[in-house]
Amino acid sequence: MHSLSHSTPQLIKATISKQVKKRPGFWLFMSMMLVNAGNYGFNVVMGRWLGPSAYADINLIITFFLVATFITSGLQMATARAIVGVNNQHMLTMLRRVAWVCGGLSLLGLGLFASIWQGLFQTTSSLPFIILGAGLTCYYALGVERGIAQGCAHFGRLAWNFQLEMGIRLLGALSLVALGMGVVGATIALSSSIILAWFRMANYQTNSIVHGTKQAIRMTAMIPIIMHLLGQVFINNSDVIVVKAWFPALIAGQYAALALIGRVVFFATATVGTILFPRVLNAPHHREQQQLFWHSILITIGIAGLITVVCKAIPTLLLGWLFGAAYGSMAHLLWLYAAATSCYAVANIIITYQLAQDRSFGAWATIVAGITQVVIIARFHHTIDHILYGQIGIMLGLLGILSIHEIRRSIINSAFATRRISSNTS
Repeated sequence: MHSLSHSTPQLIKATISKQVKKRPGFWLFMSMMLVNAGNYGFNVVMGRWLGPSAYADINLIITFFLVATFITSGLQMATARAIVGVNNQHMLTMLRRVAWVCGGLSLLGLGLFASIWQGLFQTTSSLPFIILGAGLTCYYALGVERGIAQGCAHFGRLAWNFQLEMGIRLLGALSLVALGMGVVGATIALSSSIILAWFRMANYQTNSIVHGTKQAIRMTAMIPIIMHLLGQVFINNSDVIVVKAWFPALIAGQYAALALIGRVVFFATATVGTILFPRVLNAPHHREQQQLFWHSILITIGIAGLITVVCKAIPTLLLGWLFGAAYGSMAHLLWLYAAATSCYAVANIIITYQLAQDRSFGAWATIVAGITQVVIIARFHHTIDHILYGQIGIMLGLLGILSIHEIRRSIINSAFATRRISSNTS
């Protein structure tokens, strides 16, 4: 009996390990859904416990963190790409240096100018900016370590690290806010989760010499990735920052809750792109790459469409259940935000596919769309409706341009292949 009970945990562990190895992409997807649920739980609890005005402050800190997240994602994608190159050790050393420089600049920018940020965004304290800066010193380096795991297709390791970060953030925030530390306590939990996740990831023994390609990775290969991620920063965060700077704290907090639910679409489908990128890089044939692309598109459309329909059907129930009655006045706008984010989620898959094939059209289109969004909502922000309609128009335009470009390229390639087959047979 003792022998049976002793072997049961080992059997369960072995079974789980076997399943993870058999379908690593699926398990990463499920894991990231859990991580996103935990991160949303963090935001929902903060919104309920702190109220709209104080929630606007912590949401601003989260927005700054998300800006850093997209920079970190750029380093992660660049590392995942570099890891398959013949000169990967040199590139990894350089990327780690860039990450630490970015961390130092973030600390200086947030720490030295904390009082300026406080006045500009009408927050109650400058301390959260300093605390966030301390956490961001390690965050970019964490992106490089995660990029190594992604490029090596170590999706299990990647998933566990994301879960560790989420768990520390959620439990730490719940404890510190319950003790009365408010926005400062939530920011301490956020920075602590970053530092501990980096410490754990950096301690892994990672093999960086893997299935090398014949082509060395050049510095210029990083430019489209940087442009893509910079466009993401503008598209996903500029509206929240403008609302925080130009509208009263109550409205800013309500809009932050609206944006949080609406952005579920993007973060729920982001893992699809995370899995698509290395698989396209390593796919030997163009036909296999196309299959991966279309599967990713269909999954993204399915998830985005479902979330948008739910936001249209029960907006008041969603906002009331998640955040409380104080946030309900913007419920009728929820589906519009979800629709705009859905367009961008599909566009993001197209761009990720292009980047994996060394094509930069989508990356440059993203930066143009991001800058256009900043200009439009900075110019037309008289009401929340104006901001949302501006975003929908820009995202529809971006998706339309990318779709036309991809379809046109596919038609040209098909015609060229047909002509080549005809010439060979004749």
